[in-house]
Amino acid sequence: MSFYFAYGSNINEKQMRFRMRPRVEYGISKSGTCKLIGAAILPNYELVFDVPDDHVDGAGYANIQRSKGSFVCGAIYEVDATALRLLDIYECVPVLYKRGKIKATLIKATTSIIDGIITGTKLSAIAYVGNKKPTRKGLKPTKRYLKRILRGKLHLPKDYIKKLEKLETID
Repeated sequence: MSFYFAYGSNINEKQMRFRMRPRVEYGISKSGTCKLIGAAILPNYELVFDVPDDHVDGAGYANIQRSKGSFVCGAIYEVDATALRLLDIYECVPVLYKRGKIKATLIKATTSIIDGIITGTKLSAIAYVGNKKPTRKGLKPTKRYLKRILRGKLHLPKDYIKKLEKLETID
């Protein structure tokens, strides 16, 4: 099992569970396993929308990039190898994203103690990071995509939610 840090629409636990179903057309015949651990903060990174959405001109998907003094909030899941293979499909690895290793700090566990993991624990996790080639500056999320991210807001701090709600969209 591994930890996965979600910062875009995969913050939404319902979406994550949907994405864990088998994808026989990709050779994955069993479901992936994912367990929400809680909210986490990724220091010295910022949330950007620079991975192009091929369906809407000027729109971008979420990405993280290093930025000293900034932070990104997201959700930490415990996932198995099948879940990561399924996420690779949804994240268009290796075309749009690649797997990266990050260190996030748990800021709000779904219960007070989950298998010994408590608030304040630093976790090494996998995060999907946009590949440099397709990324473009000046992109903005669509309203629909931003709503999908905000559906996971139960896991995020209120100030961070307000920041997301104020983001300018392409539409």
